[in-house]
Amino acid sequence: MGPAATCPAKELGMCKLGKRCYAAKAERLYKNVLPYRTRQYNYWRESTANGIAAHFSMVLNRIRVPIRYLRFNEAGDFFTQEDVQKLSLVAEYLKREHDITTYGYTAREDLNFENVHFLVKGSSHDSGNNGKTIVMQKNKISDHFSTLSRSESQRWKVCPMSCKECDVCKIHSNVNIIFPLH
Repeated sequence: MGPAATCPAKELGMCKLGKRCYAAKAERLYKNVLPYRTRQYNYWRESTANGIAAHFSMVLNRIRVPIRYLRFNEAGDFFTQEDVQKLSLVAEYLKREHDITTYGYTAREDLNFENVHFLVKGSSHDSGNNGKTIVMQKNKISDHFSTLSRSESQRWKVCPMSCKECDVCKIHSNVNIIFPLH
């Protein structure tokens, strides 16, 4: 929805990552990242759901590689409930017309993700519709699992850091994800 520099979850105190945010780090380190994400933000703000869906169709009809998934919010987060509804319309279109599943993550605990056409995991909370995510030091992960019952531990998975090896975030699994800090 926008760059990490203007992330509404951070401004509202909902982001648990602080200085560990990968999106913010990229914006600081690489000079082209922030301007690119700012252009994406402006496009999102100025375009309707139908316009975005039409642009996706135009691109998808030109490429030869099948796309199965679309991740939203690589940086930033939803600004408003209207952003949630807009993305839901785009995701509904992508699923219906191109069989693409839309998924992502949010730190926004105050928005409603019921009855939307995309999957979203909450960052350190269950307010999404597909489980939650937490970030943890690698050396603390086994401690986390040791505090859980067997049935509770089955609801958690450590991210393999490669989406080619895993699809837990992209399917309705309600499995919680641990992202190891590295």
